[in-house]
Amino acid sequence: MKTKLLNAVFIASCIFSYAQTTVNSNVTGRIWMDRNLGATGIPTSIDDIENAGDIYQWGRDTDGHQLRTASLTLGPVAAGTESSNTIHLNSWDWPADWLITQDATRWLDTGGTEDPCTAVSTDFRLPTATEFQAEITAHSITNAESAFASILKLPYTGYRGYYDGVIYNYNTEGWYWTSTSDAGVSSRFYFNGTDANMGTYNRAAGMAVRCIKKETTASVNDELLLGFEMYPNPAISSSKISFKVSDVVKNVEIFVYDLTGKLIHTQKDASRTIHLKEASKGMYFVKFILDNKNTVVKELIIK
Repeated sequence: MKTKLLNAVFIASCIFSYAQTTVNSNVTGRIWMDRNLGATGIPTSIDDIENAGDIYQWGRDTDGHQLRTASLTLGPVAAGTESSNTIHLNSWDWPADWLITQDATRWLDTGGTEDPCTAVSTDFRLPTATEFQAEITAHSITNAESAFASILKLPYTGYRGYYDGVIYNYNTEGWYWTSTSDAGVSSRFYFNGTDANMGTYNRAAGMAVRCIKKETTASVNDELLLGFEMYPNPAISSSKISFKVSDVVKNVEIFVYDLTGKLIHTQKDASRTIHLKEASKGMYFVKFILDNKNTVVKELIIK
């Protein structure tokens, strides 16, 4: 993989540069940046705080507030009046946002106006909670050890308290924002030495950001992807699984992975049938590479 400078963001007299390569999840087929936003290198250990990256308040762009050395000020602000290089704290009162008037659209995956990932490269954005959960499931992330061992190589980051601005647990916990919001708070991924889970948290808190590459949306006229189906799903163990795709497609490469990311089956032919003879009960990911190089990933449940 070649490292390239995706972009450089200028703020006042400071310059934030992000030189990053990408990693491709072999199960979900999604492409991610290989380190947290703001990290200068790929972490070498789970507690490599030097390469843990910056910590953002939800919905804010790269204006200097994300630096771990940023200054603090008490009280939420109106949109457009936030101070560069400053964390705007809140109290314990619900919903503890850094904005006076909440705005759940700032990091929307459909084009949030303040998305720091898009500022680095228009090809990237913040991941949704569903996209993060897909990687958690695909790579069996259940704690810090498995988070760091995964394709994303997620390190401890700690988080910044929304009420006091202190960075807590930087060497024992990982906190990562997603673009998804719900009832005044936003979704985050969390892990420690024994646990990993999706949940929600107050937007004035500071957390790490990992960027995902935007998917190319197929046109409704794209014959190769229109009407793609896989059935039956759920399927019974040892039964044949069929899929439907346009006759324009001549050959399809098929890769089946279990939840640990282990490749358990592969085939390449013109047939529209998958022969999983010895698959046990459970969930699998099936990746189809069509002969125009389009990729489709589907979940498969074996009962």
